Amino acid sequence: MAAKKNFFFKYFSKSPIKKSLQQLYTTIFFLPVLVISFIFVGILYNTLRNWENQQVRNSLIQAENSLNEMLSTIKLFSDRIYVNKPLQDVVLQEFATSLDAYYAYTNLTFLDDYLQSYREVASFRLYTENMTLLENSYIVKTTEAISREFWYEKAVRTKGQVFWMYKTDTVTKKQYLSLIRSVYSLGDNSFIGVLVVNVSPDHIVRTLKNQFFESAIAYENQIIFSSEDNLSYADSQTLRNELVYQKNRKKDTISTIYWKGSRSGVMTRQFTPKTSSISDFTLLYVIPVKELNRVTFHVLIPTALILIAIIFLSFFAIQIFNNYINYRVKIVRDEIQNVVENNFSIPKTIGGMDEFEQIYHSLYLMSEKVSTLINQVYKHKLDREQIASRQNEIRYKMLATQINPHFLFNTLETIRMKSLASGDKEVATMLKLLAALLRYNLNVSGKTVPLYNELDAVQNYLNIQRYRFGSRITYDIITMCDVQKITILPLLIQPLVENSFSHGLESTVSGGFIYIMISEEEPEYGPTLLHVSVKDNGCGIPADKLRDLNQALKDQIVDEYEGSIGLMNVNSRIKLYYGNQFGMEIESEEGKGTEVRLTFPLIGTDQVRNSRI
Repeated sequence: MAAKKNFFFKYFSKSPIKKSLQQLYTTIFFLPVLVISFIFVGILYNTLRNWENQQVRNSLIQAENSLNEMLSTIKLFSDRIYVNKPLQDVVLQEFATSLDAYYAYTNLTFLDDYLQSYREVASFRLYTENMTLLENSYIVKTTEAISREFWYEKAVRTKGQVFWMYKTDTVTKKQYLSLIRSVYSLGDNSFIGVLVVNVSPDHIVRTLKNQFFESAIAYENQIIFSSEDNLSYADSQTLRNELVYQKNRKKDTISTIYWKGSRSGVMTRQFTPKTSSISDFTLLYVIPVKELNRVTFHVLIPTALILIAIIFLSFFAIQIFNNYINYRVKIVRDEIQNVVENNFSIPKTIGGMDEFEQIYHSLYLMSEKVSTLINQVYKHKLDREQIASRQNEIRYKMLATQINPHFLFNTLETIRMKSLASGDKEVATMLKLLAALLRYNLNVSGKTVPLYNELDAVQNYLNIQRYRFGSRITYDIITMCDVQKITILPLLIQPLVENSFSHGLESTVSGGFIYIMISEEEPEYGPTLLHVSVKDNGCGIPADKLRDLNQALKDQIVDEYEGSIGLMNVNSRIKLYYGNQFGMEIESEEGKGTEVRLTFPLIGTDQVRNSRI
């Protein structure tokens, strides 16, 4: 995951944000949306086309159901004729004269009522081989020519099964869609003749015209009925060609033809009447392409336009956003350049509430802090130089009394040896302590020293003062940490002890003491702290002077105390080296004593930092 993250960071960092954003927009949004839009439009188009095809298919099924209902009625009519006993009695009877036949026909007047009650029936013919009968619109004698007709032979061969044909009526010489079946006697099941029921063409055409668009019925690839009143030969030929073409195509599919001078879709469906198992009929449904695709395009075009509008609007939006980013980046970049050129007087805000305003706010705060830091560094540099100068003055004053340190130490050692020779061990000890103290002070530099070395120097100083004051003053050094592993700046504790003797215990007759306590603290946050406390029971400091002294420590006013490095110098050195949050605190009560506390970070001997004060 990290490798991928680094790859993307490296990739985008090689080009400007504007270019990266355009690339990101193109690869993540534009191209996927474009591909998805094409896929969606394609699926929607196919769905709508399938829906349109289904509507055409439903129309064909509806037409088929209407025709089946009509043909079932015709079949019912033929059944009634088939089982009509009076009609069979007349047809089976041999008449001697035509007059006898005429009188027998008077019993068949009900046939007119039958015909009128079935509007779907144009006419019917019962072809019989009884030559004694009289011919009329219902009963027709079977001639040799008629008996050789395909439909007649098929009717005799199928023995009463119903089938349909489009044929020419032998009486009117008109073509009809006809139900054909052979008729047998109800008594002995002997052959009577062939029944032909002609379907009313007007009724079929009315059924076709009830459809929304043009429809037609074909028989053996010949258009026999059409919802168009006057179907031209060219249009009829077009439909015939389509019928031949559709035989090799998948069923219930729409193909395109030129119909009446314009492109139209046509669907065909094989039609088998329920009353027959064999059929050569085909239903055709013709729809203008603009009507076929009307719903599709009414949905598809607005959808496509919406998708295109979304893509272009998003493109314009990303361009506007790009320009906005460039504008904001330029403002921030110009102000950063001002800061680089040390011009820290930049406006406080660039307006807005976006991330650029947050970045600029951080830049503004940084410029203020840098400006303040420069001023502080300059001031600290002056303070540091001043402290170094004063420290050097002190060192020079200490060295002014001795031309050569080796000469001084050799002289002190000679005096100590003479004291030992004369038996004065106390003087010899004091000289030894003084030499060690002077050697430590003269060797001090700006580097930190081990805490135990500083405490040794302080103890040498206290031992010398013990010889001076005797039993009047006692001292104790309490260490609550490992002084062997801690380093501090040199000459931080000794000036405090000197100050206690010089200003607090100088006039003490008896019972004076000095406590030095070293401890460490581990706060919840931040580095481990070192606390150094020097406490005496001397004369104390008046309240007004103590207040001024603490204020001077807080304001870092460097003051010079005659005969010592001075409390102010100690405080300033701590703040310069460790930070302004550290330093010195003084508590005192007049007549009861004074406590001086130093606080600064604890630094181990393996963390010694080199710094010149």
